[in-house]
Amino acid sequence: TGPAEIVLDGIGFRYGDEWVLRGASAHIAPGAFVVMVGPNGSGKSTLAQIIAGLIEPEEGRVIINGRPLRDIAPDERHRLVLYTPQNIGLFNRTLRENALYPPTRASEAELASMLADWGFYESGRPIDLDLAVGEQGARLSGGQMQKLELARLAGVSAPVVILDETTSALDRTSEARAIRTLRERYRGRSTLVLITHRIALAREADLVLFLENGGLEAGRHETLLRGCNTAT
Repeated sequence: TGPAEIVLDGIGFRYGDEWVLRGASAHIAPGAFVVMVGPNGSGKSTLAQIIAGLIEPEEGRVIINGRPLRDIAPDERHRLVLYTPQNIGLFNRTLRENALYPPTRASEAELASMLADWGFYESGRPIDLDLAVGEQGARLSGGQMQKLELARLAGVSAPVVILDETTSALDRTSEARAIRTLRERYRGRSTLVLITHRIALAREADLVLFLENGGLEAGRHETLLRGCNTAT
């Protein structure tokens, strides 16, 4: 219970002969809001899945709350780290049934409030929790699907929550509101890691993980930016 500390200790991973990550190290404090950025193909999703224990690194180790992840059983890993990919699968059921199944603890009122605040309907009409979403969410837009998933996640307690571009289909206003809500609800209970291409979120992060050419730089946005300017 409670937010977890994460230590990346010399992580290395390759596909075939090509190293995607090499010597990636960082310390993530419990309860931090972490933003992971970098060019396409820089290994962001790979590192996220390594942290979640879905992929085993070829070099180095992930340590969560002082325990090497490789020593933690798969079932326990899933309780420690919740990884959410960009592509979301929905049941052919209602908004309510897609968002309020266990382990989420959000109430119907909280669900409707979050969706309304995040602009689920552009018209602003009341949220109909009995709306059937269709097979794989066919009746919803990509942004609506992500808002529904984020509302579900807001009610989940996990020591580490990783969102792999789970806000990519949201406009900036909706994204900012959703992230603010998640940070408020996760305070004191989860460490939040977000993969994104939007620099505005990096500016708000407690820690930025910047991946490029197999390497990892960790620090505050301003510090990393000064380093890039100095190198230039």
